[in-house]
Amino acid sequence: MHKQRRYLELVDPRLEGQVTSEEDVEKLVRVALCCVHQNPALRPSMANVVGMFEGGYPIMLGNPISTVAFAVVWNLFARQRPYEEYFLRQFFGSEYDEYAHRLPSGVPFVK
Repeated sequence: MHKQRRYLELVDPRLEGQVTSEEDVEKLVRVALCCVHQNPALRPSMANVVGMFEGGYPIMLGNPISTVAFAVVWNLFARQRPYEEYFLRQFFGSEYDEYAHRLPSGVPFVK
């Protein structure tokens, strides 16, 4: 529903008539998606969440500048990671493989 921008369909039917602003529901969905980001380091603090609802902080999800920055950083990380893992395997051996299997990278599309 987020991709199709059908936000009012997400509203609890018991609130029918009380929630009419699709823009407010979209803001709530975007903030919620930020709060459940796969990488905990990228989740906003509660102060930032309040700021997003009050309009003091931009909601980064869907922001074109943030999207480009994320793509650049992701690309650099994805290219650098195999080299780093090579040296970690040289140093730690099979212990690193066990560790990497247990702990995901936290970066989308990078295992």
